[in-house]
Amino acid sequence: AANTYVMAHAYTARAIRRAIECGVRTIEHGNLVDADTARLMAEKGAFAVPTQVTYEMLAEYGERFGLPADSVAKIEDVRQAGRNAL
Repeated sequence: AANTYVMAHAYTARAIRRAIECGVRTIEHGNLVDADTARLMAEKGAFAVPTQVTYEMLAEYGERFGLPADSVAKIEDVRQAGRNAL
C-alpha cells in the first residue's frame, strides 16, 4: 500500500535485511540481527521492536506452563541472541 508504514515479524539477519530493502519500517523481534543489518536499519530509519519480555517470561515460566524441555532450550537460545542484538 502506498503512503503507509509496514511492519514485519522477522528474526534472522537475512529476513530483516530483505524486509528493510523492501521498505518495511519496523521489525518485530529481530533477535538474530547482525551488526551490518542493524546499520542498514539505522540508515533507512527503520525501528526494532524486540519483544524481549516474551522470551524472558517464557524462559522463566515455560516449563511450569508445560512447554517441552527442547522448546525451553530453544527459547533460551533466542532470548540470549535477543540480548546480544540489543
